[in-house]
Order: sequence, then structure tokens, then C-alpha cells
Amino acid sequence: MVAAKLVQKYYRPSIVISLTEDYGKGSVRSIPGVDIISILRKYEELFVNLGGHPMAAGFTIQKSNIAVLQEKLTEYCEQEFAEELLQPVIDVDLKIPLNIINLEMTENVNRMKPFGIGNKEPTFLSERAGVASVDRVGRESNHLSMKLYGEGQLYKAIFFNGIESYPDLKPGDFIDIIYKVKVNEFNGNRKVDLIIEDLRLL
Repeated sequence: MVAAKLVQKYYRPSIVISLTEDYGKGSVRSIPGVDIISILRKYEELFVNLGGHPMAAGFTIQKSNIAVLQEKLTEYCEQEFAEELLQPVIDVDLKIPLNIINLEMTENVNRMKPFGIGNKEPTFLSERAGVASVDRVGRESNHLSMKLYGEGQLYKAIFFNGIESYPDLKPGDFIDIIYKVKVNEFNGNRKVDLIIEDLRLL
């Protein structure tokens, strides 16, 4: 879980190792384009055991080999990783005007569930959404809760960890948004929420 959060925050393959007296247990998460298990298998002699797939792995390693592994992985990354590989990329399925988002459309999207490998949850792009309000929420006030408008329609949106990139976002701004849609049901009322993946301030 910690490794996955590091990937989300820094967009870099991440390894987290928990230590016991003699060994370390590693949890590994990767990014698209980096086959992490193939890279780790280049140094298989360093591990007590190793398993995984291109996007995630786990291993046990003697504590005495951790520094060696770090050195070898650092050298590999410096030689093999192009800078563009480490730039976050979000695949957009459809560019649409914000005002066509409604409950019926969102329910149609939900009928495509379950989402996962081979059935990716749709991601949308809408341009020039107006910011009606913006609030900091969450335990550390690091998420942005917004009300956005387009062509007379008002939408509730949440941008997790958005405060890091857009601390000065304010009402009256216009933004391009990449997002997913969710049905929010509360006290029998059903409405559409936008889950912001990224935005661009205009």
C-alpha cells in the first residue's frame, strides 16, 4: 500500500522494504512501461525469494544485500530510463462538453462494470469548466472539493491531493479537466460526482 502511494505521488517505480533482524521484505509497484519484475530478475542472486508481474512484485532479501540492490537499481535506472518515461500520462477515452454529463449517462457507464484489466473505467476530458467554489478537505486539507459549471449545469467534483499542484485555485478560474464519473447516493437522492484525475488552469 505504501509503495502504491509513493507511485501515485511521485510517478516513479517504488520499493518499500520492512526489516526484521536478518531480512527485509520488499513490496514493489511500478508505472506503465517499466517491467519491474524483469528488472529485478536481473539481480535474482540477491534475493531469498522473488515473485510478481510487470506492474508489481514482492521479495525477501538478506539485510546485507539491500545496499547492493539499491546500488544496482540506481545504476540501471540512470542508464536505461528516458526522462519521458517518467512523465505521467493519462489516457482519455472521450472529449465531451461538461454539460452533457448527467445521471443517465453515468448509470450507463456503471453498466460496464466491473472495471479492471481489459475493461478500463472510462476517462473523460472537458474543456473550460468554470470554478464556482473550491474548498480544502481531508484530514490534512490536501484534497480539493469543487463545484464546477458548464453551460448552466453545476457539478460537484473532488480532486484528491490536488492542493499540492494547485494551491491557489479559486472561484472564477477556468480549467480543463480529466475525470471519471460516479453516482453518489445519499438519503435517497442520486447525483453525479466528478472524480478529477488532473486539470489545467487556463
